[in-house]
This record gives sequence, C-alpha cells and structure tokens, in this order.
Amino acid sequence: MARLAGKAAGEERGNPRMRMTENQWRALVLAASIVILVATSACGRSPEDHVRGNEPGGRRFEQMEVGDLLVYFHQRMIGHAIVQSNYIVYQFDRETEQLLDRKSHWREGLPERLPPNMIDVSRAEVMVEGEVLSAYLYFIEPRSPLFPIVPPPTNPCWIVRHRVDGFQKVTVIDAVDRRIIGQGVPPPSDAFSLTGPQYADPCSKAWEEYCVDARNWFDAMGYSTEVVWWPTEHEIQAHIQSDSTAMFYEFAHGNSYGFDSGCSDKLNYDETTPALIETWLEGYAAMPFTFIGSCTGMCETGDSTLSFAFRKGSSIDAVTVGYCNMDMPECDECWYNYSFFWQGALFEYMSEGWTVKAAFDQALADYPSCLSGLCMRFAGDTTLAVVPVIQRVSNEPPVARCKDVTVAADSNCVGVADIDDGSYDPEDGPVWLTQTPPGPYPLGETGVTLVVRDDHEWESTCAGVVTVVDTTPPSIMCPEDIDVEATHHCGTPADDPQLIEFFESIHAIDNCDTEVDVSFERPECFPLGTTEVIFTATDDAGNSIRCARYVNVTASDPQDID
Repeated sequence: MARLAGKAAGEERGNPRMRMTENQWRALVLAASIVILVATSACGRSPEDHVRGNEPGGRRFEQMEVGDLLVYFHQRMIGHAIVQSNYIVYQFDRETEQLLDRKSHWREGLPERLPPNMIDVSRAEVMVEGEVLSAYLYFIEPRSPLFPIVPPPTNPCWIVRHRVDGFQKVTVIDAVDRRIIGQGVPPPSDAFSLTGPQYADPCSKAWEEYCVDARNWFDAMGYSTEVVWWPTEHEIQAHIQSDSTAMFYEFAHGNSYGFDSGCSDKLNYDETTPALIETWLEGYAAMPFTFIGSCTGMCETGDSTLSFAFRKGSSIDAVTVGYCNMDMPECDECWYNYSFFWQGALFEYMSEGWTVKAAFDQALADYPSCLSGLCMRFAGDTTLAVVPVIQRVSNEPPVARCKDVTVAADSNCVGVADIDDGSYDPEDGPVWLTQTPPGPYPLGETGVTLVVRDDHEWESTCAGVVTVVDTTPPSIMCPEDIDVEATHHCGTPADDPQLIEFFESIHAIDNCDTEVDVSFERPECFPLGTTEVIFTATDDAGNSIRCARYVNVTASDPQDID
C-alpha cells in the first residue's frame, strides 16, 4: 500500500485559491473597487450597475443565483478561444444586493487577438482517431493539472475529446504549429475509486493531482489521510468498515451505480458497487463525508446508488458531493477550467468550519461555470460540518419488539391496537414507531408490521397479528308488560291477536351484526294469571342479551271462550 507524498494544504496546488490570490490580485485596486461598489450601493444602484460601472466595456457577465448569493460571472475569451481558468466573479447578497466579494484570475502576457493561419476545428477533428465528442480552442494555463504538457504550450490549442474503443481520450493540438503536442486528462466517466486507472487493457495512469489535493486538505482539516492508487477491494472495505475513517474521496471512472476502483489483473477495472458498500456498512455508521468524483456519480442519489449507499439512505450526519454530467459537453468548460479549483475552494471553506452545504454553494459561486451545467451535486445533511474533527460513531440500529394483540371491537366494529412490546434504542436515544397498516383494524385477524426508527434514521422492523373480536352483546328493546283476556279454556293462546303486537315489537341492534337473531321463551297458551316471557337477542359472535316481560291473563265472559 503506497503512501504518496504531496504538498501540504495551503501550498501551491494544495490551495489553488491562495495561488490565484498571490499571482492575480492587486490588493490596492481591489480594495478601492470594493469601496467604490459598496459606496454606490447606498445610492440605489443595482448589481448590474455595479458590475458595468467597474469593468471595462465589452465584458459580458452571466447572471445566476447560488443559495443566498447573486453571482455575475465572466469567462475570459480571446476571440473564440477560452483562456483556461481565467475569469471574474462578483458575488452579491441576493436580498440586500450588497457586494460581498470580487474574485479574479487574469493571466498576463497573452495576445489581444488570435494569431493568423490557425487550423479550424474541422481540421483538428480529423487529426484524432475514433468518435469526436467535443472540440474547443484554448489558451492552456501553465502547470495545468489537466494538460500536463512540457513545455507548456503558448499558442492556442484545440482540445479534442474523443472516444476510442470505448475509452475517452483528450488530445491537445497546437492550432498554429498544426501538430499533436500531447494528451490531456479525461474526466472519470465509466466507473472506480480513491483514484483508479484512467485506462484499461492494460491499466495505466490515475488522477494524481486531484487525489493528492484531497489528501492535503483532509490532513489540514485534522484527518490523517491515506492515499491509494488503484485500491484493492480489501483496501476500500477496510476504510468503509472503520470507526475512524470519516472522509472518503473517490475519483474514478464510474456512474451513480458503481466506480472502477482497482485493476487486480493489470488489464481490467475492478468495480465497487452500492451493493458491496451497503454490505460492508452493515453494523457501521454511515460515512460522514463522501466525495464521488465520477462523471455521473451524483446524477442519481436514490436507493441503490453510491450516494444512498455511503449515506445509508440517511439525511442526518452524512453528506455526499461530487460530479454529474461531467462526461457531457455542457460540463467541458467546468472540467477543463475549474473542476480542480472548485474542489480546492470546497475543501478550503470546509476547513474554515463552514457546513459542507454552505461550502458547496460558495465554491459554486466562486466557479459558476460548474453551476450552469449542473456539473456538481449535493445530497444529505445540510447542517453537517466536518471541522472541528467529527467522530464516525458506530450506531446500532434500534431493537424492534412486537407482540400479538387481541382487542375488543368498539361501537363501530373495529379495534385500535399497539403491537409494540418494548422497542428501544440501545444507545438510549429516542425512537419513532410506525405501524403498517396503521389501524383501526377490522373484525378478525390482521397482519401488522412495526417500523422502529432512531434519530440517525436507522430502522428495524418486526411483525405481529392484531385480532379484533366481537365481545359486545346486542342492545335489545323489549315490549311493555301486557294484560289480555282469556279466549280459550286454557287461557290465551300465544298466537292470539291480543299478543301479536306484543311479540312483534321486540327489536335488537348490534355493533357488528346487521341482522340480530331474536328468540323468546313462551308457552303455547298463557293460563290465567301472570306468566313470564324471556326474550333473547344473539349476534353472530354468540353474544346474547335477555329481557323478561309479563303477560297477565284475566277471566272473561264465558261465552267468549272457545
């Protein structure tokens, strides 16, 4: 396992923003311009007026919004040639329109016009093999990490990105000398980790500048950092299954569903997938900070993606940032000009104690070209900061305990039940319980799932059965006692017209049974005197209720008796 030396954070490429400040700013001019702009703000001038009034005529600024900032961005051009990493940015408070900052990187000694007799883009494109993806004319920045050409070219160059046998290449062509002078660094577009190989069959090269820069900044933030070229699966797993690794940086070919991490057979990429990461993280806390440096690594952040796996699906105490669309022409300007510096700005703001989200937004405000193409993305906890040093504390999932429950049906013939049997958080934190279905539950048996969630959004589940039984007897309305005259030598027969209404007026209702069975105990003939009649209402569950009423039979005229 190799540890690679690099400059400490704050030196040269470890801090690109510091380097630009030393080489480009004129402190007195900047101070004066800011004083002038702030002073004019009080006079009601708009941000457009500020920018237009303090910049030479002809410079066009693109306006955009980043978080709470209103940003004006100018990309330096000479003719139709882009001057790599040369720009001016104004940042205003979006609500108050107060000027907050002006940043500039402006290279001296460049011509005012393009030289004559340059080859055009069509001539440059036919000089490369394979499928041409994009082509731009550039003045290349000296010591550019993306164009490591020695000596650095001074003429404008065509930068042609093309695909050969499934792999992307970046060819640099001197537009004046009309010859290929070297290769640029392609963005990580197909899938891998930390820093993996740029090419396969055989494997070769890596994104060293980016990976060392991340290491320098992580060290500066207080995290002892190991850099690995082409890591093995075991090396990646060891850092993920760790209680101490809190910052993870991946810069490799890949997408949202995996990255090409190593090259164990020296020919082909080894892939790290979200499924592997999820398996490795079982029993471990989510990775607090993950940089996913693959071309489309952050385009998707839902279930089964790298972002989701590293965060364990949580938006608490874990964030992922990184690239999207970096393999598309709309992000070429961001990749060639500003991706390295954007990364440095992000890490610098994080090192100052900013939340990762605030640092992310401010870095985009500093390098708006990466915003316009949606080339950088964020997901996770917007309140998380990684300085001072945070601990990656292993979090045990909550314990879910369930029980089967039997409850009586209420007046609506449903039951309310809680199947929790003492679920808890092993770390004594709060838990939130959710039952599915939530109830109330119908008569009979219902399978119910209990989800127990802790404050880290870890979940555990268990299941139980809710049984709702009908234990409530019907309600019965019985007739009043009745007096009748004897009409038969036995007294009064039960089917005598005098008793019809008495027996038909019985009525019963039930909470669960719509047709309650009603019965009565009576003689075939009621003798003289008083006889008890027992009325009974019974529902489908066998619950019953009784009431007693009395029939009083008196003697009548003998000629009325049959």
